[in-house]
Amino acid sequence: PKHSISGEFYFFAKKEDKSVIAAVDCTGHGVPGAFMSVIGNDLLTQIVVWRGITESNLILNELHNGIVQTLKQQETENRDGMDISLCVLDKKTNEIQYSGAKNSLLYITPNGKVNQIKGDRHHVGGVARHLDRDFTAHKVNPEKGTRFYLLTDGYLDQFGGKYSKKYSTKRFQLFIE
Repeated sequence: PKHSISGEFYFFAKKEDKSVIAAVDCTGHGVPGAFMSVIGNDLLTQIVVWRGITESNLILNELHNGIVQTLKQQETENRDGMDISLCVLDKKTNEIQYSGAKNSLLYITPNGKVNQIKGDRHHVGGVARHLDRDFTAHKVNPEKGTRFYLLTDGYLDQFGGKYSKKYSTKRFQLFIE
């Protein structure tokens, strides 16, 4: 996160042999975004730590339901939500499971190849008519030395350079490569 009070946060939790890590971008800036960050972090803690859910897609499904219910989005005009990249690392199987809402996972294999797994095209929360979401779980069995990048659009959406263009995913991939 750029600021300590913001709409972006990271999440990390361990449950048995699994570690859950996420990069999250909430709607809103400053204090409104920070409130969404607090709600999102609290819901993720409930889902992973207290309820023991460690499947990446099920975590996002439950997070979506929690946001819709907490903000009463079925009864109000509130459309706040979040974009997220979330990985579950299984120490027993050395498998990484990834699910994303609008955000992608980038990883580089030891031979230097950059790979991208795109997140689903819908947000977590934000749409009152669709309580149920079914996020996709992608599985990766990485080689030793593979590097993973969880990110939000904050870096990618920066304008700059000679022609004042967005940095973009493609440029970011070239940068990390």
